[in-house]
Amino acid sequence: MCGRILVPTDGSGYSRRALITAIQIARQFDSEIELLHVVNSMDIVYGSSTILGGSYTYANPEQISGQVLDATMVGLDAANIVITTKTITGSPADAIIDELRHNFYLVVMGSKGHSPLGGALIGSVTQRVVGEANCPVLIVKEN
Repeated sequence: MCGRILVPTDGSGYSRRALITAIQIARQFDSEIELLHVVNSMDIVYGSSTILGGSYTYANPEQISGQVLDATMVGLDAANIVITTKTITGSPADAIIDELRHNFYLVVMGSKGHSPLGGALIGSVTQRVVGEANCPVLIVKEN
């Protein structure tokens, strides 16, 4: 086995495309994948978020995170690939960077996500991770 791949997801098409790419890499290099959803602590403070095309309240962040993780996986062929899921609450960029300290050899993430600045050239979370990651970062664009 070559190592573990971290794939952060926020439920966006960009995250889904990143997971598809990570599955292809994992299959080629016999790697495991960790699919990570970070529940933004600011969403909990303000009580809602818009993900997966709808508006959700954060009365139960774990439930919403489960929906995001499940939606990211729907219909993907991940046969013979070990994929674990994890939920962390906090600042998305900080949480992803902290998670990378747990022996990942690659992070695969979308170029942007579900932020109000969705039209930006590259998302602010992605920019921070690229700048501070201790391993290579593959940025995937949605087709």
